[in-house]
Amino acid sequence: MNLQANSLPNQPARFPVDWNNGFSTTLPHLAWLKQDATLLIQRSRIFADAGNAGEAIRSILAAHHLAHLLDGEPSFISVNQQGSIFWAADAQIERLLNRFTLNDAQLLALHQSIASFNVPAQYANAFIGERCVTISAEEIARTGNPAEIQRIDNEGFLLEEKLIQHLKNRPEAERDLDMIFYVEFHERMISLFKSGYPNLPASHEKYKETWENLAQISERNKLISGNSNPKYILSQMLLKTFTKETGKDSNHWRWALQQQLAGTAIAIERYRLANRKLPQSLNQLVPQYLSSLPVDPYNEGKQLRYSAGANGSFMLSSIESDNQKPKHPHPAPDTYTFGVNPAWRGR
Repeated sequence: MNLQANSLPNQPARFPVDWNNGFSTTLPHLAWLKQDATLLIQRSRIFADAGNAGEAIRSILAAHHLAHLLDGEPSFISVNQQGSIFWAADAQIERLLNRFTLNDAQLLALHQSIASFNVPAQYANAFIGERCVTISAEEIARTGNPAEIQRIDNEGFLLEEKLIQHLKNRPEAERDLDMIFYVEFHERMISLFKSGYPNLPASHEKYKETWENLAQISERNKLISGNSNPKYILSQMLLKTFTKETGKDSNHWRWALQQQLAGTAIAIERYRLANRKLPQSLNQLVPQYLSSLPVDPYNEGKQLRYSAGANGSFMLSSIESDNQKPKHPHPAPDTYTFGVNPAWRGR
């Protein structure tokens, strides 16, 4: 905690990772980061139960600091680990808002920390890293010796002997067709994520139209149907997984939504503190408490839903919550909603 307090906020770290190992690259720092973050969230809950809001908030900020150590790390595993830490902290923030009346300085510190995560940029970095690994792995599989192939895929999980022989023997024109398809896909995905919200949902729909031009329709149908297509063997193996990162079931959409929900809830609490009432609409939060209206990534970038209830309670929700069965009553956390009820405070 003291180390975090005395270090520069939200700075990435450089962990001793050898990305030259390709698919065999290990990221041992992820395990201890998650463990430390879990301890910090538990620390926050303990102090909250003891009535110490200040220390509870300090633990959340420290957990965010740990997550930021992974900024720029070019791996989907790292980004998903970062998101996992954020989600755990987000759930605790919702509990705190239902437990305490926080002052403006405390709310502002939480809001700034939540907003410090550039979610689309993190996924863009991951796509860049995965693209580099695949391009290098393909070249080593084609031209490398057995020791080099073993180094980049020590379990033979992707580069099976049959695939290696296919990559070595296929014509150069066939290789170019496969790799150009793969690289163009990644270029579009990286550009898509760098566009950020609220443009991503609309851009994604446009993107789905344009990527059909990357190959003839008959070839593309074979790719997405699951039938083997030697012309696009690497693209077929790898791209289906990556397309899931833009869909509504992806961690990216969930993370972006929770960032919008938590930041907006804190802005509402700051408005309540200053005006002794809830805003009638989210428009009243702009520009003093929010720089722009919060968007719902599950609803084509339209505004989050907001409803004020009795006794000063309020609920923020995504349209996706209509498709989900609630697991818990508030104030327990839920992925697609964020609710605050002052009646729970002090209990």
